[in-house]
Amino acid sequence: MAEAAVKDRAIQILRYREHSAWGLSCKLQQRGFAQDQILEVIAALQEEGLQSDQRYAEAYVRYRSQRGFGPYYVQQMLQAEKISE
Repeated sequence: MAEAAVKDRAIQILRYREHSAWGLSCKLQQRGFAQDQILEVIAALQEEGLQSDQRYAEAYVRYRSQRGFGPYYVQQMLQAEKISE
């Protein structure tokens, strides 16, 4: 499949909410896209500022802490999403 199709689908996914690079990669793999194309597209999206692990982490922390989740739980969930400290 063309890289443009991968990018279009990635943008559709990101349109609704932030995703980590790892999470976005998983969603694109589930839709049958090739891993090498996915990595190229995610790198391009990061350069364009359309995907950011930092923005994802900030939104995740804000959302979970407002709902009463503690810092340990939030940290563990971010690690599961392959977000570095």
